[in-house]
Amino acid sequence: MKAFQRIWQSYFGFISLRTKLITAFILFILVPITGVGIYVYQSFEQEMTSQISKMTSDRLQQVNRNIERRLNELSNISRSIVLDERLREILASPPTTDKAKLGFSHFIDKKYTEVTTSIASDSVYLTLIDNTGSLYTNWSSFVTTKDEIRNAPWYAKTIDKNGFMVWTLQQDNFVSPSSAKLMTLSMLVKADNLVDNLGILAISEPVTPYLDIMNPDAAYSSSLGFIVDREGALLSDDPVQSENVYKSIQPLLDSRGDTFQTRIGDTVYIIGSYVVPVTGWRVVQVVPYRDMLKTVLHNRNVAIVILIVCLTLFAGLIIGLTSMVIKPLSELRRVMKKVEGGELDVVYKVKTRDEIGFLGQSFNSMLSDLRSRIQNEIILEKNKEQAKLEALQAQITPHFLYNTMNTIKWMSVMSGNKQITEMLMALGHLLNMSIHRGQEVIPLRDEMENVQYFLTIQKYRFGDTIQVHYDIDESCLDALVPKLSLQPLVENVYQHGLFMEKSGEMYIRAYRKDELLQLIVEDTGSGLTDERLEELQAQLAQEQFGPSIGLANVNKRIKLMYEGPYGLQIEKDSKAQLTRVTITLPYRERGGHEGEDGRN
Repeated sequence: MKAFQRIWQSYFGFISLRTKLITAFILFILVPITGVGIYVYQSFEQEMTSQISKMTSDRLQQVNRNIERRLNELSNISRSIVLDERLREILASPPTTDKAKLGFSHFIDKKYTEVTTSIASDSVYLTLIDNTGSLYTNWSSFVTTKDEIRNAPWYAKTIDKNGFMVWTLQQDNFVSPSSAKLMTLSMLVKADNLVDNLGILAISEPVTPYLDIMNPDAAYSSSLGFIVDREGALLSDDPVQSENVYKSIQPLLDSRGDTFQTRIGDTVYIIGSYVVPVTGWRVVQVVPYRDMLKTVLHNRNVAIVILIVCLTLFAGLIIGLTSMVIKPLSELRRVMKKVEGGELDVVYKVKTRDEIGFLGQSFNSMLSDLRSRIQNEIILEKNKEQAKLEALQAQITPHFLYNTMNTIKWMSVMSGNKQITEMLMALGHLLNMSIHRGQEVIPLRDEMENVQYFLTIQKYRFGDTIQVHYDIDESCLDALVPKLSLQPLVENVYQHGLFMEKSGEMYIRAYRKDELLQLIVEDTGSGLTDERLEELQAQLAQEQFGPSIGLANVNKRIKLMYEGPYGLQIEKDSKAQLTRVTITLPYRERGGHEGEDGRN
């Protein structure tokens, strides 16, 4: 393989792409097609035989599927009727009054309508005879109809089968004597004990649709199709010819497979047969070989002509296509050279929607993303430097306040004032958290601890005006979140929530959703008007940090720390009468791919 690569690079490495394409066209298209054409011409007869068998088999399978589908529909109808519990209850105790008989007739009509609406045929005749001799049909019966049905061969056979299905391929039409013959499925309606007979059900359908399914295609006008039942009776448009053909091929049907070739007289036929499982009937298709051969030869000649024309056109277009490929590649290479030199404000003009066009779009997208990343890094570094400067300027005051409060805390401890001690401990913890700016992300359990300290202070300031409920998934407690990201959401509830009767409820939730971590703060206050909602949403869209850690600043910090669909969202749930603030973050734990500042 390596030797071939060296030879290729030695001889073709310095040849233009246009020459390579033309050479490849001659070597890998013209020469193989010519050789394949000669081979195909020599083996065409054998290939045609295979195609004929396959086409005949496919056509037979389609006919079989259509016939089997219709027969299965009749079988499903019979099961739906004979297994109906209410029907069997009524048949077990036939109605005696006219009113009861009328009610049963309405029930039967409804059942007939129900089962026939699920099939495509509109000419299925349903007949039910109970033990009293009453006849229930979905067609208009006459006085003599009952005797005609009882004298039919299938009637006695149905009784002999004692509950099994009896299929009759064709019989005289007792529904309309002047119409086509009927194909009938009949069976006994058995009681729950499977011993007593409650009646006889017959489902009939004209044979015409089945003959239409087996009609030969226009391309094979001499083909023949017929159905043979277990007793050897045939259903066909041409019974005489079908009988003669069946006698000739009957010994071969079980030994030659589903599709085979045989000679009958002076004509060679392709025979296909299939046994329908539900009935045991055999569907037979007979297609003259010469008809199939005529169509295939015509298609072969057309294909050869089309192939020659296509090769001629392709040979003329190959040179033009090479130019169309080379030109945009050269333009893309020129733009890439500019980027290589440090010029990032260039754009490749995409003029096509082919692979080269998609490559150009990807290049433009990559370049735009690179510019955006550089700009974001510049902004982030500026913000970090500004934050460091502010931290240095204010370093003395926070430390002084923290040390002073620590002294006051110990004085309150020594004096035994528990409330002041708890407030100072909570305030000292929050102040200490704000002083240590080096750690940008902390575990959720630490952020929840900040919230607890904040709520302790608020409790002493405002009393138990707000009941706080927690719904924290314990598996999320080790997830990393931006420091002081949840506390501003809780503070916002105290600042802007208006509660009826000076009391309300707040819900703090945290859970994992796939690869996302969602922190949610909800409150039942009514302070968020539509105007205030628009104002807060405008703050979330601001591009600069404010002097304090507010909702807009939390959202901005998240946008700078993480790339993707992350940030803060505020909304009103009018149905639940809640104000909801949601923070969406990527789910990460300590030891993952986060940097020191929390960014990926």
